[in-house]
Amino acid sequence: MYLARILHSLLIFILIGIFAFNLFKSYQGYNDITQKIQVITVDKLVPPALTFCTTKPVDYDFDIRLYNVSVNRGLYLKPYAPEEDELKFIRNQVSRCWVLSPPTNDDRAIIKFHPPTSNVPDLEFITERTFPPDDIENSQAPLLVNIFDPLQSNSSFDFNRFLLLAPEVNRAIQFTRTVNRDLKGNVKRTDVKYNIVDEYRAPTDSSPGRSINRFTFRAVSFDVVQTQDVQIVTIWSILSNCFTLLGVLIGSVYFPFVGHGKYRPWGYINQLIGYYPIEHIKRSYFDKDSRNDLEQNNVPKLDERLEIYLEKFGHSRYE
Repeated sequence: MYLARILHSLLIFILIGIFAFNLFKSYQGYNDITQKIQVITVDKLVPPALTFCTTKPVDYDFDIRLYNVSVNRGLYLKPYAPEEDELKFIRNQVSRCWVLSPPTNDDRAIIKFHPPTSNVPDLEFITERTFPPDDIENSQAPLLVNIFDPLQSNSSFDFNRFLLLAPEVNRAIQFTRTVNRDLKGNVKRTDVKYNIVDEYRAPTDSSPGRSINRFTFRAVSFDVVQTQDVQIVTIWSILSNCFTLLGVLIGSVYFPFVGHGKYRPWGYINQLIGYYPIEHIKRSYFDKDSRNDLEQNNVPKLDERLEIYLEKFGHSRYE
C-alpha cells in the first residue's frame, strides 16, 4: 500500500516536472522574433542615390535625363563644397562632391514598370568633363562614387563605402529593392541592392579637353523582396501548448498508470507491484446479491423466535 502511494506521488512529481519544463521553454521563446519572406511586384521603384566626388579640381557639367527627357538638375542634384560639414571626414580626399537622388518634393518612385517611352534608359546621369589638353594628371584623376538608399539618408560620405573608379568609362547601375517590416506591418527599413557594370562608350565621347561619361540606372526587377518580423510564440500559443500537454499527460500517462474513478480500478502501478485496493474488493464483494444473502442469514428462524419468546415468558413468570 505504501509502495503504491510512493510510486503514485513520484509519478505526479515527474509529470509536474515535465509540465513545468515545457512551460519554461515556451516562455523562453516568447520574445524571439523570426522573419517571413515574400516577394511582391510593384509598379514603380525609387532608384538608388549616387554620391559623385572628384579627387582633382576638374570642371564638370551635368545633364540628368528621365526616359530620355532632361529634368530640372536643381531638383535631382545637390552640390557639396569641401568646406561643408558633411565632407569633414573626407576633406583631404576629394575636391568636390555632388549627390544625385530623386526629388523629395514629389513621388520619389520615378522608375516605372510601364515606362512612358519604351526602349530608352530609365535614368541617365551624364557627366561632361572639361580640362586643358596638356593637363594629363588632373584629366585622368579617378572618381569616388558611392551608391546608397535615398529612403534611408539624404547623403552618404562614408569613405569606406566609396568606390575608386576610372573617369572615362560608361557604367550601368543595376538595382533591386528590399523592404523590412516590423510586427505591426510598418516599414522598418528599406535597402537597395546594386551591381555596377561597365558599358560601351563611343569614341566620339572623347575629344581633346573634353570627355562625356554616363551612369545609367536600370531596375533589374520590379519584384521586391519583403521580410516581416513575426513572433511565433505568443501567449495564446503558450496556453494552447500547455493545455495540450496537460491533457496528454493526464490521459495517456496518469490514468493508465494510476487508474481513475472512485475506487481507482487497476493501473499499471498496481499491476507492477501486485497490489489491489481493498475498496475495490469490497465493492465487488458486497454487490446486491451478496448483501441480500447476508441479510437473509441474519434473520432469526421460527424455532429460534419461539425459544426467545419462551425464555422471556419464563423469566417473567418466575419473577
